[in-house]
Amino acid sequence: TRELIFDKSTIKFNHHNGTRGIYIDYPSKLYVLQSHIIQCRADVATHYGAGIHYFGNGPVKLGYSEEINIEGTTFDGNYGAHTSSLYLQRIKKFPTLCNLTIKNSGKFDGTGGDFTLVVFFDFLPKEEFVIENITFENSKFDRFDGGGSGIWIAEYNPSQTTRDTWQLTLENCVFRNNHAKQSGGAISYGDSRTLTFIHVNFNRCQFIDNECEGLHDNNHQGVGSGGGALWINSQETVEVNNCYFTGNRVL
Repeated sequence: TRELIFDKSTIKFNHHNGTRGIYIDYPSKLYVLQSHIIQCRADVATHYGAGIHYFGNGPVKLGYSEEINIEGTTFDGNYGAHTSSLYLQRIKKFPTLCNLTIKNSGKFDGTGGDFTLVVFFDFLPKEEFVIENITFENSKFDRFDGGGSGIWIAEYNPSQTTRDTWQLTLENCVFRNNHAKQSGGAISYGDSRTLTFIHVNFNRCQFIDNECEGLHDNNHQGVGSGGGALWINSQETVEVNNCYFTGNRVL
């Protein structure tokens, strides 16, 4: 479709018969507003997203254009082989992502995806990208990057070549009760070279009762493990402004 408006609506499955909630396989307009996406599943292929999967590098249709706006929506208990909740793959423009709750994702029973929120830009950003008012809670992941909340936001760079820096800002976000098998109970950023050249800002964020096991023994950057809330390995500036930390720990 040229434009999908999903407003004040709910997609809900149980974990045994679920499928992807919303899948867009070519550039078009997507608006998901004030909705709930619950227990969607996408475990057939290793690069699927469960809740929402938007593929921005698909065939371009005449008169179609890309625009992504996801606001006021809850993602709860989704399961994807790659991304549990929201996967924006090789998009050409900045999306709007705000006022979201992403919870109960990850490897609770030894299975589950690698991330819960993934944004791959099909370009090198020249301006600051901001996500705001997003709550990440009660999730568990074991990737070196992403940490307990399972976040990956970066340009599409499979060769991991050195790039110019750009700014990623997390504004007024809450990280609560997340668990990392590796490092960064709330978030881990910089094991991959793609992430080490991003200038990360945390503004007015809260980090509450997150934990990590600190098993970062495969870290090819040679940097130590740990970080009950944050683990950052960056070649650029990292700013933590007016944030609140309590109850975070390394097991």
